Amino acid sequence: MSSLANNQHCRTLHEKFKKSIRCAKYGGSTEATRRLLGQLPVCSQSFSNSPYLDLALFYYDDKWISPLERPKPCGDTPIKFFSRESGQFKFQLENAAVRIPTGSQASNRRLVAFIFHPSEPFVISIQKALYDYVVSFHFRNCFT
Repeated sequence: MSSLANNQHCRTLHEKFKKSIRCAKYGGSTEATRRLLGQLPVCSQSFSNSPYLDLALFYYDDKWISPLERPKPCGDTPIKFFSRESGQFKFQLENAAVRIPTGSQASNRRLVAFIFHPSEPFVISIQKALYDYVVSFHFRNCFT
């Protein structure tokens, strides 16, 4: 499992996050410290040790997914995973199609949580939009 202690890619993402807080409106060093400390303590069971989330093996858009198992905003496009070594596209996770009325304030409330199996190519996604939940099971496609 990648962490700040053992992976340069994790440290780079962490520094990028801190910089975005410092440079934001009403940001700064104090605000960055407050936000980072607000995330502590983190329960060790809330991290996924799936190889698909190992930043030494794959890179992906950390805005939509992370090793920390918690709901994130749901994007409209699939989450693409690329090999860290070759840069080649490896696979993608599709978001479940939950229809939200256009012009609705609910579009801000679409959340999804991904639960990765620790070793098998299997992912469960739980998406919430309005008052509906959609549970999807993602399996490896052996035919591509």
